[in-house]
Amino acid sequence: MLNDVISCIRQINDQRKISDDTELFDDFLDSFDLLTLVGLLEDKFNVEIPGEEMDETNFRTPASIALMLNKIRGGT
Repeated sequence: MLNDVISCIRQINDQRKISDDTELFDDFLDSFDLLTLVGLLEDKFNVEIPGEEMDETNFRTPASIALMLNKIRGGT
């Protein structure tokens, strides 16, 4: 799942190196990019990201996004 998350992020910004712990809000993604990313993630993983999950903590790094998606999909 983590590689798929990183792939979605690269669709928005492929100009910088990205790893599982890249801080996405440190000049990597802006608010418009975040909305675009949410759409890409929802399409890729066939989920709807609830409003209560839309916070900076869940979108801080690719790893935190993968954890959130796993939780939404019913994982542990």
